[in-house]
Amino acid sequence: MRHLIAVRHAKSSWDDHSLADHDRPLNARGRRVAPIVAATLSDAGHVPDLAYSSTSARTRETWSLMAPGFGTGPEARFHPDLYLASLETILEVVASAPPEVQTLMVLGHNPGIFQLALHLSRRADAEEFRTLRVGMPTGTAVVVALDGNGWQDVAQGGEMVMLVLPRRLEDS
Repeated sequence: MRHLIAVRHAKSSWDDHSLADHDRPLNARGRRVAPIVAATLSDAGHVPDLAYSSTSARTRETWSLMAPGFGTGPEARFHPDLYLASLETILEVVASAPPEVQTLMVLGHNPGIFQLALHLSRRADAEEFRTLRVGMPTGTAVVVALDGNGWQDVAQGGEMVMLVLPRRLEDS
């Protein structure tokens, strides 16, 4: 079964107003939370074979902080099309994933990454789905077990099997 891990970049900094949006780095909270989210996913057995990421500074930095939590395996590919991408664009990028990839991570931005998580979560624990519907804060990860035979079938969605909210991790 294929799994897709949709991740919104960790919390970014607004300290330097001269930076273009694409160039904003993470703030201290984002740098603290990203590795914890990765460890939580890894501990649950959700380790990507491949990660597709936006080219923004904050998604690149999120990946660089998450990657060590997944061991030595995952490769990251940075896609300019994922920067502030729509749901349709994200689905197109995911559909192009190599067939040998079983678990794909997509690192992106709202609203597209939030729309992706909602769209793909056709089945889910009712309480967790209600929580997701409220929004997808920075650093959140949603793992979906996909229906269909390959990445080209991603739009069919599947079952949300894990919701990782940074606030839950920080509270525990």
